[in-house]
Amino acid sequence: MGDGLPLPVSCADIGHWSGTGDVGGKLVSLGGSAYYLIAGIAYLAMVVLYFLRHRLALWLSALTFAATVVWALSEVG
Repeated sequence: MGDGLPLPVSCADIGHWSGTGDVGGKLVSLGGSAYYLIAGIAYLAMVVLYFLRHRLALWLSALTFAATVVWALSEVG
């Protein structure tokens, strides 16, 4: 079944590019949505919690997903 590393590695990559300012911070500085920055930070926190095997990682993942759905729907009108 594997050791489950692809998910946290993917989340870390997304979190790095969105949460460290590479993408998220740049979009905010250009007047865009701050959601990418916030979601990126959430993904980074999720990865740390996952590696610590903390239950909160699952809840943070679900919350980030729900917030993404709400944000996406608000963006399209």
